Amino acid sequence: VKPSPFLLKEQISITEKTYLKNNKTHVSRKNNSLKIECSNGKNMVFENNEENGESYLFYGLTEDNNCFIVRSYGEYDSHGQLLINKETCQIDSLDGYPRFSPNGDYIAIGEYIEEEGAFGYLSLYKKANSEYIEIGSIILYDLEYSFAPYDLFWIDDKTIFVKKLKTNGDDENNYYFDYAKITIDYYNELK
Repeated sequence: VKPSPFLLKEQISITEKTYLKNNKTHVSRKNNSLKIECSNGKNMVFENNEENGESYLFYGLTEDNNCFIVRSYGEYDSHGQLLINKETCQIDSLDGYPRFSPNGDYIAIGEYIEEEGAFGYLSLYKKANSEYIEIGSIILYDLEYSFAPYDLFWIDDKTIFVKKLKTNGDDENNYYFDYAKITIDYYNELK
């Protein structure tokens, strides 16, 4: 079972050791270098750079086992996900942790952006040939409460279930989970 995709950088670096151990034939770390070997023989190396805050952490495989996931961090702890095709080493860059629809046609990504006013958002991508194209992004907010997407689940090929961590008013110690169901049709209506 994967931990919540919305962990802090320090928490993910601990889980990286487990993911490296489970994928040691294709992925390795030596000091600040993360090396990935694809089936076509091509190697990719990602170098951490402490001076500018750039770092890369291996985060396992996508749910369909077709891509390696590398979480990238930049200045001010900004982050995103790199999906690296296991066969070709082609890289797709995404802003959050991907959750694939059961048929593989869509990716849903939830993220919490604290430095931009503390809001959660949900983005949806559609598969077009061998890449994913963003079809929409919505802000998940509630005027009375603050919350972050905690996890995402696909109910079926067209419906996303969002588990939200909410705090009650100004009391950060008083939190609970809430849920939202969002359909792909809702994204189509936004166009």
